[in-house]
Amino acid sequence: MILSGLLALVMIFAKFRLRFVAPSFATIKFYFKDSTQFFLSQVSVSLYTTLNTVVLGFFTSNEIVGFYAAAEKVFIAMRSAMAPIARAVYPYMTSKRNLKLFKKIYYMTMMFAVAIGAGIFLTSDTIVRIAFGPGMELSASVLRIFAVLLPLAATSILLGFPLLAAVGYKKEVNSLLIIASVIHIILIASIIPIIDPIKVALVSLVTETAVVSMIVRQILKHNLWCAVPRMEQ
Repeated sequence: MILSGLLALVMIFAKFRLRFVAPSFATIKFYFKDSTQFFLSQVSVSLYTTLNTVVLGFFTSNEIVGFYAAAEKVFIAMRSAMAPIARAVYPYMTSKRNLKLFKKIYYMTMMFAVAIGAGIFLTSDTIVRIAFGPGMELSASVLRIFAVLLPLAATSILLGFPLLAAVGYKKEVNSLLIIASVIHIILIASIIPIIDPIKVALVSLVTETAVVSMIVRQILKHNLWCAVPRMEQ
């Protein structure tokens, strides 16, 4: 990896005649300020996606955490399969604003997410038994909740940055992610006296539903699903 990086640098400087240029303090300040909200939103997302296991570990046993973590691993694997789509679509939408193509990608991804989610929901017992062995029935129950969550996660992944942020509403996307993290923390705190893996998974479902609702509200508010998106200012 280091060798390939060094080779890339040699090619950049030798072939394209690029040189290092030190940015001014004003430029650094501008981009630092511009990216602060994005940084906070990503910290918020990381916080509420890792908070579940931490809180379970603090207020329950390692065995209970294991039941939850087993189901969460399957969900994360399925959700990660959709992330490359969002990463590929975002720069394209930023430059082309091709809403027609975006809709096709979105509908195809949603059909995939719904099909996979339904399959996981119906075969959760078998998946858990094969992947983690017998005695993990509680993980299967948690996995069924995550199966319902999968299409919602696909919606938030695609309609967030690949659509809203790409057409000029980065601030709105970042803000709603921060709001979602606050909602999640409040809900997790409220169930601590009766906490268990199923309730934690249900909180995640509520949080993701809130994220999708806020994203859809922004899309409808700015008429992005039917009109040509605005150019980013």
